[in-house]
Amino acid sequence: RYEAAVAAYETTTTQTSIASNGVKAAQDQVDQTKLYAAIDGDVVALLQNVGDLALPLMPSVIVASQDKVAVFGLSQSTVNQVAKDTPAKVNTEHESIAGTVSDVSILPDETSRTYEARVDIGFQTNLNIGETVEVVVELQEIEGVWIDLNILKNDGQDYVYIVKDSRVCKRVVERVAMRNNLVLIKNVQKGDLIVTEGFKNLKVGDQVNIIEDQHE
Repeated sequence: RYEAAVAAYETTTTQTSIASNGVKAAQDQVDQTKLYAAIDGDVVALLQNVGDLALPLMPSVIVASQDKVAVFGLSQSTVNQVAKDTPAKVNTEHESIAGTVSDVSILPDETSRTYEARVDIGFQTNLNIGETVEVVVELQEIEGVWIDLNILKNDGQDYVYIVKDSRVCKRVVERVAMRNNLVLIKNVQKGDLIVTEGFKNLKVGDQVNIIEDQHE
């Protein structure tokens, strides 16, 4: 029994030593750990306390960038007159800041029924998060190619079928605005032949015959 007790003691001592070394190594790693933010800015909230378990998908700190964005709502009657990269002016109590529209939502807010738009105004240190400002955007006439939304296809990118040299080709396009069931698209030119019927049975490379309208 004595020998068994001694052996058990030695085993326990060894395990304790290994565990202590593991704790020391872990503490050394913690002491050398640094958190790096992907952006420059100010810490606005701490979501975890000392001793909490940090998980890869759970943020520990919220950092607010100094690159400010003004958010405002567009009505149904004006949303199609404001496009990405439209110049805008953001007025505060003390100054006027030039910016550009960076995004216009294609879906309305469930409560206000307005379409959220964002204006990038760059690096600003004299604006607080949540501050109320005035956004001025010069409405513009929209010109381009309007097509029925059903014609627009998507495989990760919006595209349409066009006919070139009697062959079906895929043309990647960009949505600019929407109005009812119509969508304004970029990357098509005057004279492009967009397939508007029968496109569900077509694939890239198919040969087609263009039948001229006899009534023209």
